[in-house]
Amino acid sequence: MLTDQTSLNKELELKLTRLYVALTMTRNVAKLGLNPDSTIKLLNVASELLEEILDNKDTETAATSASNELELIM
Repeated sequence: MLTDQTSLNKELELKLTRLYVALTMTRNVAKLGLNPDSTIKLLNVASELLEEILDNKDTETAATSASNELELIM
């Protein structure tokens, strides 16, 4: 049981880290006023990640697409 909890904690930590990066990048892009499309894409990624965390569902497809989009933007 301890390994399951540890695994869940690590998974949540990874999701929260990705969310933090997406929000930080969104803030930086918005401050610079560079590309509104990039800001919108980053906000979409952040909202998908947040929804996944709050829903606490195994939405591997949404997480993968959000992660891939975030990695492409970075």
